[in-house]
Amino acid sequence: LMCIFCLNKKPTALFKDNAHVIPYLLGNRFLMHREECAECNKKFGEKLETELSKFSEKFRVMNGQEKRSKESPNFLKYQAKSQKAFLQMKNIDKKMSLEVTGERFADILEEHGDGKISLTFETKYRDSDVYKAFMKMIYGVIPPKYRKDFSQLRSWINTEDRNVKLLNQL
Repeated sequence: LMCIFCLNKKPTALFKDNAHVIPYLLGNRFLMHREECAECNKKFGEKLETELSKFSEKFRVMNGQEKRSKESPNFLKYQAKSQKAFLQMKNIDKKMSLEVTGERFADILEEHGDGKISLTFETKYRDSDVYKAFMKMIYGVIPPKYRKDFSQLRSWINTEDRNVKLLNQL
């Protein structure tokens, strides 16, 4: 068995069954890599998927994504930069409701005079790592017989040098 990202083989590379093709944070529970080594899985999880998590946080909170653990409350929660305001979906009387709480709820929620409200999210993420995370997902579903045609993409996904740009069209 050889890792499709770093190209290391067993026994040098350790393989586990918990490498998700599409990250768990995006709702994937079942589509797993059998060809991603534990080291690449850890590296991508700590770097690319962390940035993807920050990028997608507001969408996941607003859509009522459940936490990975089943603790209560079970929906993801957004915390304002001030750490004194929170946004979370709640199930109230069998209806999903968006709840803003905290002593500085105005850090997230702004009410306008015309009956409209605005929500503010102050999340910083690295655009290039978010893009790389999406490209990693795409590379992960390319059939094995075509992967050699995307070796430049694999190399770019694998590089930790954030100044390297992928210039050629895929």
